[in-house]
Amino acid sequence: MKIHFAVALLLLASAAAKLTEMLGDSSDLLKSGKYAEAMKLDDTVIREMGEYYVSGDATTQLFSIAIVHKALAYAGLGKEDDALWYWYAAASLYPAIARSDMSAYGAAGKFLAAHPPGPLDVRVPKGAKIVPPSVVKKVEAKYPNQSLNSQVGVPIVIEFLVGRDGRAHTPHVVGDLGAPMVAFATLEAVRQWQFTPATADGQPIDAPFRVTMNYKVIH
Repeated sequence: MKIHFAVALLLLASAAAKLTEMLGDSSDLLKSGKYAEAMKLDDTVIREMGEYYVSGDATTQLFSIAIVHKALAYAGLGKEDDALWYWYAAASLYPAIARSDMSAYGAAGKFLAAHPPGPLDVRVPKGAKIVPPSVVKKVEAKYPNQSLNSQVGVPIVIEFLVGRDGRAHTPHVVGDLGAPMVAFATLEAVRQWQFTPATADGQPIDAPFRVTMNYKVIH
């Protein structure tokens, strides 16, 4: 049993080294403006970590770096809304990452740095009749099995802004994070939801929204 455990640790360390190397390659691609190629690497890292890693500060940091790289790739491709979603998602999972120096990533890095994650800023006209946003389309989260095993019974609570476009923006995970991959799977689902936006005296406005989602076993 001890031998098997030692072998498992060696395999885990080897996998972590491989993923770290892939993120290094992704960083180089981002700096050279090869955003689509970088995103493919980032998606691979995110997928593999979701299957085999659970929690811990080092794991969360590595996972969040992959998400930030994805945000940089989207920014470089001119998809600013997607870039900000992943930027806020990464900062929600690992807040310290929002203080990272992005200057090496050119215009994409400057874009993220110019939009630091923070509390929801919602301004509602005084005395207006407010109708809150409502969900019109839900997408179920697909949770990674290994991460799910450590998250049983722990709901994921997410706050975000429902924009006038009927989409979710600026996400933030509330309370106990648990396994970061499970929280990220939830964020990925919510990102695809569609809403009827809130209104103030019949006019669409941005409004805060909170959802609580429980785990779901995938066979």
